Amino acid sequence: DPALGVATHAEFLASLHPADRERVDAAIAGAVARRGAYDEHFRIVRPDGEVRLVRERAFVEVDPRGAPARLVGVTQDVTEREAAERALRESGERSRALVE
Repeated sequence: DPALGVATHAEFLASLHPADRERVDAAIAGAVARRGAYDEHFRIVRPDGEVRLVRERAFVEVDPRGAPARLVGVTQDVTEREAAERALRESGERSRALVE
């Protein structure tokens, strides 16, 4: 149910930037194999074509038999935060260069 943030694995992968799909898919596969968690930064491509940077943290929920049942987690858009941090780093670098 898209309103609940639930998507199939194929739908999720289709929303990723093509350059990030393989890496994120491998991280998810690793979490499923070890019944663990993953924490990844990657790009998504919105339906309007806009690219956003997100951080996703999720863990594998298992059924009563211990088999992977679903991924549960949080996805946060960090596009503006990352841009602000980059601008701050660049400003600091310029300031250091002027002092030197």
